[in-house]
Amino acid sequence: MQYRSCFILFLFFSLLSCSDRPLAEKHSAISTILDSLEEDSLSMQKKHRVLDSIFDHLAHNSNNTQHRELLFDAANTAYNVKHLDLYLRISQNLLELAKKDKDTAHIARSYYYLGDYYEDIVKLDSAYASYSYAVKFYETQKDTLHIGMMQKSMAVILFEEGLFNQAEVEAFNALKNLNHYNDKKLLIEAYSTVAGILDQNSQKEEAILYNQKALNLINTLNSKEYTTYSKLGIYNNIGYQYNSLREYEKAEKTFLEGLVLLDANSKNSIFHAMLLNNLAFTYIKTNQLSKAEKFVLEAFVIRDSLQNPQGLISSYSRLGELYLAKKDTLQAIDYWKKGFKTSEQVKARNTALTNLRYLSLYDQKNAMEYAQRYYEINDSLKTLQIENRTKFARIEYETAQLEARNELLSQRLTLFSILSILGVLLSVLIYIVFKQKMIQKRLLFEQHQQNDRELIYKLILQQEEIAKNTLLDERTRISAELHDGIINTLFNIRLMLSNECKQENRDLIASEIEGAQQQIRRISHNLQDQTLTLGSFTPILENLIEKNSTDQHAFTLLIARNFDWSTFDYETKMNIYRIIQESIQNIIKHAQATRAIISIVESTSNYHIKIQDNGVGFKVSEVKKGIGLKNIQYRVNQMNAILTINSTEKKGTIIEVILSKVK
Repeated sequence: MQYRSCFILFLFFSLLSCSDRPLAEKHSAISTILDSLEEDSLSMQKKHRVLDSIFDHLAHNSNNTQHRELLFDAANTAYNVKHLDLYLRISQNLLELAKKDKDTAHIARSYYYLGDYYEDIVKLDSAYASYSYAVKFYETQKDTLHIGMMQKSMAVILFEEGLFNQAEVEAFNALKNLNHYNDKKLLIEAYSTVAGILDQNSQKEEAILYNQKALNLINTLNSKEYTTYSKLGIYNNIGYQYNSLREYEKAEKTFLEGLVLLDANSKNSIFHAMLLNNLAFTYIKTNQLSKAEKFVLEAFVIRDSLQNPQGLISSYSRLGELYLAKKDTLQAIDYWKKGFKTSEQVKARNTALTNLRYLSLYDQKNAMEYAQRYYEINDSLKTLQIENRTKFARIEYETAQLEARNELLSQRLTLFSILSILGVLLSVLIYIVFKQKMIQKRLLFEQHQQNDRELIYKLILQQEEIAKNTLLDERTRISAELHDGIINTLFNIRLMLSNECKQENRDLIASEIEGAQQQIRRISHNLQDQTLTLGSFTPILENLIEKNSTDQHAFTLLIARNFDWSTFDYETKMNIYRIIQESIQNIIKHAQATRAIISIVESTSNYHIKIQDNGVGFKVSEVKKGIGLKNIQYRVNQMNAILTINSTEKKGTIIEVILSKVK
């Protein structure tokens, strides 16, 4: 054990000296120290010093749940090693920290600890108030187990203050809450508390019933879970209540059953003395005075050896009753005087009244004086009861006020929770609606794309049909020209050559040949021009421009007549068409322009598509997120091109797409 003590001190001082140790490691070390302190052989003074240092160390930690749990452990250890001053300081500190963190569970527990402290130092009004506050905060947690425990403690306080009716209400409230749990020890305490209160309220039969319930529960426990003292106390109470009911045979049987249970620990204890003293009363009432004297004197000796003043007062009263039964009034008065004197010394006013009542009845010489004193003490007790009733009523009122505040807080929290849930649901709904709209827009956009593809494809087919018809017409024209022109000329030349070839005919033949050459050259040139126009994308764009041009909006297409579209694939043509179409629509809807020029120009390495209008312009940064510009940017990205937009308010807009030539 000495080695263990040295180890604890070493561990503690090494903990304090290492400021750079992780917090979790420090907490673990402190928990180890706290667990060891209660069983260690260190002196109480050293234990108190270690606990003081631990609390000073913990006081500088951050306020969180883990830190407060460690403080609760320190408070428990301080209570168990009788360091009540530190126990109070820790409990008050915990209450302050829990309130700052709005931790209702820890607030309730802190009040619980404070109630235990005040009850230990017999400051019962403060204890009652602390337990009441604890109940209200436990109610917010719906912790009926701890609510029942607090109500049981409150019932005991009311009982000790003589407010038996209020104590009965509180005790049954406690029992109602504790019945939900299979904690037999708590139920035994609750049954015993209820029985004691019912006894004071002159409900002896009911008191016996609840004492019997407590005894039955004790009998279901093993010897390690209860002490003999618990049983002895219940047997004493049941026997006492049978005495009050004048059922002396049952009382005797009960007391004797209790005495049979005495063991080495309980023999010559306070409970042993109580059983003997009350059994003596039973024998006095049944006129078995020799037995009564034996037991009352045995109880007196035990109490005297234990220096138990409350027990001695009861023994003095019982001895007075014994000698009164023996007709020895002087001896009886002497014992009652001793009982009254001891009651005065320990300020036990209830037992003082018992002895004064006997003295006022049998000490004829001083009867008036004792009667006067009896009424003074009795009146003071009644006044005290009224004061206590008022005091506890005030505590109940203050607790109700706290409950009202807690209820308001709970309502606010509930409202906040509802609003939060509604907010989340609304956000989800907005998101779903927005998502659906985006899906619809995407589907609509894809549908427009498909329609555009179909339109462009249709236009291309139409253009191919036109080109095909043009080709056929051109072939017919060439055939006619060859037949009517060149073939006839060659036929004339052949006739001329068949005749004698005179000088004048030679000149004519040369002239005819030259004419044929000119006809062939003209047909060739016309054929080349027509070939260049076949399969061109330009007419499709011209058709788009022509369809959208009005008196209010004049659109002009500038493109080289021999612009080669053969290097552009179908997707690129479609994107160019859509960009120009989107730009035209934006100009018509928003630009307030009267004219616009669409130009397609080829440079050394790029193609430049430019749309320029004379409209009102716009701020690019504000309009950049519009659907129209997004569509244009999307198509530009598909072509791996570059988009630039320059716009000046009231000076028009220039949109330019730069497309690299396909390598």
